[in-house]
Amino acid sequence: MSKPKRAAVTSRRKTSSHVARTPRTSRSLQDMRDERVIAEADDDSAWEEAIEVKRKGTSVGLPANLAQRVAFLARLHREPNANAWLERIVRERVEIEERAFGEARRQLGAGRNS
Repeated sequence: MSKPKRAAVTSRRKTSSHVARTPRTSRSLQDMRDERVIAEADDDSAWEEAIEVKRKGTSVGLPANLAQRVAFLARLHREPNANAWLERIVRERVEIEERAFGEARRQLGAGRNS
């Protein structure tokens, strides 16, 4: 197993100008990782067995009346479809709830320390 030539790594780095630059120490660690991966790329024994990842879909049932209201509001907000609007609304609400929960925990913790 021979190590890759430095020129190959350097030329690859020059062509990837879209990558954000990191501090010098991180860059050298990244270079070392890149060199190791390149050196072991063709060695099947260096890699773990491939795993298959499946994403579970989640569905939420809505009463027909509520689904009609969601569809109307999605069009009103110029969303591509009701699912996109509903996902945005639920995401916003979850973030609000998480912030409120975190704040309540901080206040409870501060009250105990007094």
